[in-house]
Amino acid sequence: MTSNLYKTAEWRRTRIRILTRDVWACQWPGCGVVLLSGRKDPRSAVVDHKTPHNGDPALFFDDDNLWSLCKHHHDGLKRSEERLGYSDVIGPDGYPISQDHPFFAGPRKVWGYSIPHGLKPSGVPVTLVCGPPASGKSTYVADHAAPGDVVIDFDLIRKKVGGTKWDQDMSVRRRAFAYRDRILRTLKDRRSGHCWLIVTAPSCKERDAWCAALGNTIVVVMDTPENVCIERIDADPERHASANGMKRAVREWFKAQRPRGDGGVNRSIARALGIDVGRKTFT
Repeated sequence: MTSNLYKTAEWRRTRIRILTRDVWACQWPGCGVVLLSGRKDPRSAVVDHKTPHNGDPALFFDDDNLWSLCKHHHDGLKRSEERLGYSDVIGPDGYPISQDHPFFAGPRKVWGYSIPHGLKPSGVPVTLVCGPPASGKSTYVADHAAPGDVVIDFDLIRKKVGGTKWDQDMSVRRRAFAYRDRILRTLKDRRSGHCWLIVTAPSCKERDAWCAALGNTIVVVMDTPENVCIERIDADPERHASANGMKRAVREWFKAQRPRGDGGVNRSIARALGIDVGRKTFT
């Protein structure tokens, strides 16, 4: 359960590390107040997740997904979301950052994960390329995509919206998700070509959810060893600022791949290999 993650020694260490990194100052734009210990003062320190983790340990403990806020700004944002049922913050692209905003009103399927609410099946075949950071997903797509294919690579999208490939700035991530989601929503109207969608998707359930949402989908899971991913991150100067979070995400990704102990089959890998696992295979 998510609440249990907050009770771990790792979270206590992570919280102090983030506060130290942010020099005990509120990172809310225009604030900068010196943060205090305790819970009642408006200046009390809160370590907040920029992107909701939804119980995903990789996002929960990712330094790049955490920032220090004062209780005043943290509680004000949360109260607004709880009162309305959605965030009323408008992103830099002019669209609400929350898919639950009335702007997106209408019958919509809620898929979970980072899948846009109400996403319709793609009109063209989709290859979902999954793997941890530095596993070679982008290289794989570059080697296999044909001219005219749609390539959805979140790292490259962050550059398109004014950030860097591995930018963890919240405003950049919001613009990138909005940009990516608009591309995903156009797939239902395409009738030619192929789509290559790059995601981390460490769990079988997440891969299955993407396949169910997009329809005509096959899955490719990168088989790059864990140590090679770590070595690539350490050797890449462009990843230096996000290296710790990336390496933690790599380790968490590989933990999710270990045998479940119940004789279960990784359905996504089986699907990528064309193996029938008792469920309709997407081809």
